[in-house]
Amino acid sequence: KNKSSHAITKLSYWYEGEEDEEGEEAYITEVVDFGAVAAKQKRKESTESHKLSELTGEALLCVYIEFEDGGDVVLESGQFLYDFQGKISLELKDSDENEVTAWLKAGEGLFNSTAVTGCDDVYYINPKDGYIE
Repeated sequence: KNKSSHAITKLSYWYEGEEDEEGEEAYITEVVDFGAVAAKQKRKESTESHKLSELTGEALLCVYIEFEDGGDVVLESGQFLYDFQGKISLELKDSDENEVTAWLKAGEGLFNSTAVTGCDDVYYINPKDGYIE
């Protein structure tokens, strides 16, 4: 949900695994691109086909947001295992004229619990330069 007054020109997400013992680069799943999300609009997409079965061990959820204002950010959160089949939600709201508050949450079950994923974070983002607080 983009409840902010700032348009998003690109929104995508992926899961990123840990580096291996030799320091090799972390494994990244297929990037799912949602495209643009206008200000004061919401998008709802099924991510059911995007499974974590390629990963072994824990993975982070990574969300890329590119704002029309020029800034872009990558949010990283959580501890995901290969069998995560829950719901991911991202909500953005204006917090002041230069900042957007972003809530990123991924939960499972009837009550959308984040106990297993650890993904329930708040970020303060400047949409002009991508600065995260």
